[in-house]
Amino acid sequence: MAQSEDRIPVIVGVGQVNDRPDVPTEGLDSLGLMVEALRRADEDAGGGWLAAAKGVLVVDQIAFPKLGDLSGPVAEAIGADPVVCRKTKYPMGDSPIRLLNEAANLVGSGEAETVVVTGGEALRTAAARARAAAMAAAQDVKKADPVRDSASSRKPQKTIPPAMLNTLTRLRLPSFTKVVFSLVWITPVHILKMAVVSSLLK
Repeated sequence: MAQSEDRIPVIVGVGQVNDRPDVPTEGLDSLGLMVEALRRADEDAGGGWLAAAKGVLVVDQIAFPKLGDLSGPVAEAIGADPVVCRKTKYPMGDSPIRLLNEAANLVGSGEAETVVVTGGEALRTAAARARAAAMAAAQDVKKADPVRDSASSRKPQKTIPPAMLNTLTRLRLPSFTKVVFSLVWITPVHILKMAVVSSLLK
């Protein structure tokens, strides 16, 4: 039995995106690349195809793993309400051809009149954002380093001049008193006080 002509699958439009902005962190993520590629394919086909898509097939991506399954977000972004909406299990190199074959079968079987196939990897953008985040985190750690802050806030103590140390040693004072004088020996004012005490006790 011959296949109906209105069920013969035909590629009506293609689109490609090469996103390399001067500021790498401002590049599109994988979802943005997929949607933009579909919009360009729609324009290439004359427009008005995306919202009517009953199949949305997406190649899995690795650049932004936290985004998860992007087939739903892609369908939402293009305004489609698909019957078949899924991504490939793995981001394999043959995935685009496999999905194209699946799309043709969906059209040929009558399950969907319009099917879109898309994929996108934003590895450059992901690496740039990860690098920027790591640098920002390092700066935050540096600013909040309690050891560094403590060290920078401590004032260097002055040592007791040898001549004054000898004078303190000759004084007939209890050991505790000598220790206390050593602990407060910081400024010239204390040196003056020590000299006065020393002369009074001779």
